[in-house]
Amino acid sequence: MSEFPPTVRAEKTLFDVFRDVWSARYAMLIVGFAGFVLAFTFVTLARPYYRAEMILAPASPIGQGGFQLASLPDRMLWQSQSVQNYPDFMRFENKFNAPSVAGLLLEDEKVKAALAMDRPFEFMPVEQRWTPEKLSRYLSRFVRMEPVGNTPLRKLVYLHPNRTLASYILERLHQITDTLIRQNIRLETQERIEYLQDALSRTVNPDHRRALADLLMEQERVKMLVSIDQPYAASVVEPASSGIRPDWPDPMFVFPAFILAGFFLGFLIHGVRHLHD
Repeated sequence: MSEFPPTVRAEKTLFDVFRDVWSARYAMLIVGFAGFVLAFTFVTLARPYYRAEMILAPASPIGQGGFQLASLPDRMLWQSQSVQNYPDFMRFENKFNAPSVAGLLLEDEKVKAALAMDRPFEFMPVEQRWTPEKLSRYLSRFVRMEPVGNTPLRKLVYLHPNRTLASYILERLHQITDTLIRQNIRLETQERIEYLQDALSRTVNPDHRRALADLLMEQERVKMLVSIDQPYAASVVEPASSGIRPDWPDPMFVFPAFILAGFFLGFLIHGVRHLHD
């Protein structure tokens, strides 16, 4: 049995940490400077991306064509509204990045030109064979629909190297999606009208005829609203616009992040080299 008890290494104090950092200062400065060079290279080579935004609101359930905040009696009532009260707007939220919308977007030459420009660095390859499914995945990744406070309003956000094309894509997305929803509603309504007319012609009971007539009038009303040349599911509160300054890359974030990563990596390298000292 040993006469001397085993030594217990004391926990490091804050002073010990500062001393380790000071001893690693040269390695941290060298690797930190390398991080600065990498950050400068990254910002120089990266293509600037501009942020385009469009604010949408559920189309009026009365006219299906415009949303007017002033018509609401109380601001708190406006804030308490839920998107679930607007089924057509919910359709819009779940359809704007669908393959059916993407397929119609691909018929637009300006959209194809915009897709060819969308690469963070000049040396990166460009997707040549776009399909509705590929574009649908692209829209799901890069076009976001964000809530606007505690309201039913939604903000479409998209980043692209070209400010004009970024706004154009959002406008086309809204136009195509709303048109497809309108067409689907029109077809469904016409089928209901034909069914109700046939049922009404074969019904003798006065009460049943009255109920069928009411349903038929409601479907005729919907058909009329769908025929109006205005947004049906989502109305535009703020048209698509892009910022003047690029949103990405952000030098105020890139340089500190790369330099701090360099400092940390330099500290680790120094620690590994002097692990057994």
